[in-house]
Amino acid sequence: MIRPLETSCGFATPRALTGPLAGTVWWDGRATCDLIVPLSLDHAGGGRPAAFCEWLGRDSWDLLPPDSRPRRWG
Repeated sequence: MIRPLETSCGFATPRALTGPLAGTVWWDGRATCDLIVPLSLDHAGGGRPAAFCEWLGRDSWDLLPPDSRPRRWG
């Protein structure tokens, strides 16, 4: 995985480069909540992880599953 975006406070948005999930984007919140979860356009419907091109221009926070969102500061 690479980290194309550091989103502050230790959060990052890595992208899988190889394997069956290559090209998908994930949220790395290990700095505060010990979670790495896929970003998705449709978590409620069991949607697949978002592709890099689907993620561009979006807020990673909005693509997190509702039950894994840490509290926002500020």
